[in-house]
Amino acid sequence: MKFDSKHQLISTTIIATLLLAPKIQAANYTATQLDSLGGNLSIAAGINNSGQVVGFSTLSNSFTFHAALWQAGTTTPIDLGTLGGSISAASGINASGQVVGNANISGDSTNHASLWQPGSTTAIDLGTLGGTSSAASSINGSGQIAGFSTINGDNASHATLWQTGSTPAIDLGTLGGLNSEASAINDNGVVAGTADTIDAQHAALWQAGSTIAIDLGTLGGSFSFANAINANGQVVGEADTFTEEHAALWQPGSTSAIDLGTLGGSFSFAAAINAGGQIVGASTITGDAIQHATLWQFESTTAIDLNTLVSFSDGTYLTEALGINDLGQIIAKDSNGFVELLTFSTSTSAVPLPSAIWLFGSALVGFVGFFRRQLV
Repeated sequence: MKFDSKHQLISTTIIATLLLAPKIQAANYTATQLDSLGGNLSIAAGINNSGQVVGFSTLSNSFTFHAALWQAGTTTPIDLGTLGGSISAASGINASGQVVGNANISGDSTNHASLWQPGSTTAIDLGTLGGTSSAASSINGSGQIAGFSTINGDNASHATLWQTGSTPAIDLGTLGGLNSEASAINDNGVVAGTADTIDAQHAALWQAGSTIAIDLGTLGGSFSFANAINANGQVVGEADTFTEEHAALWQPGSTSAIDLGTLGGSFSFAAAINAGGQIVGASTITGDAIQHATLWQFESTTAIDLNTLVSFSDGTYLTEALGINDLGQIIAKDSNGFVELLTFSTSTSAVPLPSAIWLFGSALVGFVGFFRRQLV
């Protein structure tokens, strides 16, 4: 199953931690193009706070792609291999450097959710919910993994949770319809994704330890999708406004979507959100002829074209941004099909965020990207 969009913690004592995160002070980034595995296309899906980037890249034959890891400070990717087949893709990485995604098994008959441990290029098969295929989207700090899998009989695909140290997959269910997908999981174990209702697809949330999906609603239209969740529980994705499809934000505890707007066109989506509330994604510009990578600052519904914050000498431009870490580093796709890593080129300082960013929880034990569900 592939959605059309574009891929908790038990608390006994309440504590509060004020997060500090860099805030953009000026419109300047430095873009560094990351190399491919020999082919002419690379896609980045996730970046952690150490600056490690994961995604996939075509090989020298330009027809086969493998999961790729770019270590911090390097532009040369590491081929993470497969489960014996010819294709794989990585979609998430946690603070420890554990990577998740999906890979074809021997014979390329199907793909399974996969885990790569730090320093290893050997994929671990996470199994399925009884069906033939699965994919992992996100992994948190404690090693909990979110994604989706076909169920027994392969007549539906359900949001799936793989617990730390446990191979059997947990079925997270739907909103009453046939299919669902988990896109992201935060350190508190809260899962965000998308689930079918009786007649539509809606952004959904699963609280820690729960298999009951919460309907996050839309922007007035019939569908919505949740693509990412941060440590504070803020969820981002996209939603139908009835006439257009816009990037959307859901605040913690709320099922009311906030319209993040566009760059003048009729379409936008939010792919990632960091702990400071900075959001990245993409939007069409006026006329809808071109899509540009987009940034939304904390608590702002004003879309910023990332191409105004970075310059290329050869006419290259950024088409979409798919990840941002808590340091403000952004991974984006350029118009040539390669990954660009955006880093501040001006001085920044850590600034306290508004009170809404305070986190509550205790006994923290842990931390499914998104690359717009470009799965094997």
